[in-house]
Amino acid sequence: MVHGIARYRQARAGVSPEQLLVLLLRESVIRLTRVEQLPPDDPGWITDLHHVRSIVSELASALDADAAPELVSRLSALYSWALAELVRASRDRDPQLLRPVRRTLTRLLEGWEEALSEPPSAA
Repeated sequence: MVHGIARYRQARAGVSPEQLLVLLLRESVIRLTRVEQLPPDDPGWITDLHHVRSIVSELASALDADAAPELVSRLSALYSWALAELVRASRDRDPQLLRPVRRTLTRLLEGWEEALSEPPSAA
């Protein structure tokens, strides 16, 4: 079974950047959903939230300000907020703090999935 960075590299090799974004967002949502169900002393709080923070950090660092400065500014602020909330939730072991982050990442995921499912328009 392939885990962690090897799984990411394997997925990255065969997909577009947009599809990779969807994969990363989906993984984040899955892990956040799982952590919300865990008792505060479960080790999953550490491992899953670390993984989600790594994903959100990677998404933030991949933003291209030259492509769409206003959008990048908003996404950068969103990712910064998500990272801060993830750290706070991890510190406090409070699943209530994870829910807004999960909902926000779910909305991003759904938007990307919808965008990728639509045929390109003729320009």
